[in-house]
Amino acid sequence: MTDTQRIHLMADLWPSACRCQGWNAKDRGLRLRVLSEAVGRDLASASDLDSTGDYDAVKAHLGMLSDDLSATVETDHPEIGRARRLRVVIRRQLADLRAFHDNPLALLAKLIRDKFGSGYDLDELTADPIITTDRRTGRPRETASQLDQVMFTLARILSTKRKAAKAQAAAGPDRLAA
Repeated sequence: MTDTQRIHLMADLWPSACRCQGWNAKDRGLRLRVLSEAVGRDLASASDLDSTGDYDAVKAHLGMLSDDLSATVETDHPEIGRARRLRVVIRRQLADLRAFHDNPLALLAKLIRDKFGSGYDLDELTADPIITTDRRTGRPRETASQLDQVMFTLARILSTKRKAAKAQAAAGPDRLAA
């Protein structure tokens, strides 16, 4: 769990759930029981939350206890939390692409259209792995989700653009004029 997530948990999520449930937000034992319930194992401390999946589970559980309907949906469908995180990463990548591309949203639309066909936008893509049948063996084969594929492609484009910009800067202004 990152420092930002820890702060959000302790300053926002836990107090909100406590207000809604009528609990004492300072009751450490209660907090550990509720967090343990969220991740499905005993915790001795909130520091025992060790992964993004743990944080998502806690956030969804506390959101449900706070009567937050969107968080309640994530409790029943944890893949929604993963999709939300991937979309955040993709939107950050698009912001970074503005330094290299006039219209990153058009680039994204073309990328999605080329990979998955027309009629999709970022919010319609899923984080579910794509299951296909291997033509040689006939066995199921799992590949990256739609959102993962977009994120990987944008990461590759950004990396290429950054390397080219770095090489150009290293060449210096004298070489550019020649």
